[in-house]
Amino acid sequence: MARPLLLLLAYQQDNFIEAAICGALNQDGPTIDILISDDASTDGTWEVIEQTVRNVATRHRVTLNRNARNLGLTGHLNACMSQTDAQHVIVAAGDDISAPNRVEAIMACFAETDAVFVHSDVDAILANGKRAAPQHLGKLRETSDILRLARSQGLYIGATGAWDRVLFDRYGPLPDGVYEDLILGFRAALEGRVGFVNAPLVQYRANVGMSTESCLHRTEADWRDDRMNTVERGLRTFQQRARDATTAGHSEQSKLMKTLRHKVREYEARADILCSKHSALKSVDHLRAWWSERKRAQRAAST
Repeated sequence: MARPLLLLLAYQQDNFIEAAICGALNQDGPTIDILISDDASTDGTWEVIEQTVRNVATRHRVTLNRNARNLGLTGHLNACMSQTDAQHVIVAAGDDISAPNRVEAIMACFAETDAVFVHSDVDAILANGKRAAPQHLGKLRETSDILRLARSQGLYIGATGAWDRVLFDRYGPLPDGVYEDLILGFRAALEGRVGFVNAPLVQYRANVGMSTESCLHRTEADWRDDRMNTVERGLRTFQQRARDATTAGHSEQSKLMKTLRHKVREYEARADILCSKHSALKSVDHLRAWWSERKRAQRAAST
């Protein structure tokens, strides 16, 4: 089997990146390729990357990359995928720590099953390294029901993901402005080839970076801006899932496509309501969106 790639994505993580790199460089098992890529951080992340790689011995083949400009999460991932021909890619986040046996365990799962995607359990830790509450592992761990998965916005813990590059070669690059786990997890579900390693292969830093979204807002306008970003991200997610379902061969008349088109209409209506594009509620979708967003705004105002 060709050498897998452990892809360590970094951005503004100078407090955590050294531990993440050490976790990558100290992998057990056969020699692997490691790509450490920084998305144009403006703190000390790049300097820590260079220093750590220089000072920590490893038998693995390490490549460093620093983007000239910030590409964002999916742009960064797409760029890294275009730089490698590895069949299997194990992603690592710059604020988490991979267990020494992580790559070996994941590759064993790929070899023993027909999976095109593998994820795992985690040990959750806080920013200070202390234990955090156990994390929900996502709907992919609970069900293979494609309709439930199509509606879900919590498929797996993104920091545990590993994939066969068929998920990019067949379905294309990731769209801007989404979370990669919500797209790649669904693509794997469409293929019906999901593997799981029932062991904590990642020390996952909960409530840090993109693993959480702040519920504290200075003003109502701040809340509306954040909510609009969330809705737009949801809309792009369901639009891409519909495109991917078409690629996988589902017809417009299938239950799956009808479910996804309904979610697209729902999020279009939510975006319209938040943008105040429509003074009148012109559809049932708009009425439901108006009522739901009104209740969300009331809850936010009371906290």
